[in-house]
Amino acid sequence: DNTIFRTISCSPKVCRLLAGSLGTFLMVSAEKVFIYDLQQDKITFEYDTPSVKYVSWNLDGTKAALYGKHSIYVIDRRSSNVLCNIRETVNIKSVVWDARGILFYTNSNHLKYSLHNGDSGVICTMQVPAYLI
Repeated sequence: DNTIFRTISCSPKVCRLLAGSLGTFLMVSAEKVFIYDLQQDKITFEYDTPSVKYVSWNLDGTKAALYGKHSIYVIDRRSSNVLCNIRETVNIKSVVWDARGILFYTNSNHLKYSLHNGDSGVICTMQVPAYLI
């Protein structure tokens, strides 16, 4: 019906909106990511993360992987901390969480994993890029 339900003003120029966990959404500017809580009507998390384009939430919505072309930032929503930052030289293709809280991601050549403490490694090398769902 083209009706405005709520207007949210934000000081930085937001270039992208991403899905959040229950009752939240992410506002992405050129240099920062903000988690906006709709119930509290305020920004609850802010972090300097250049070039974030996508987000992948774990099953219970407490952790998220913010990723772009060459980096992944794993954040904890409860403590508003960044748990780890993963840098890749090859473009990141996809990122998913499993039920145990392990982050799996792919680039053009590898299937990789990352744990909450930042430990990561290669699971296998691939001939063709794969996209995880």
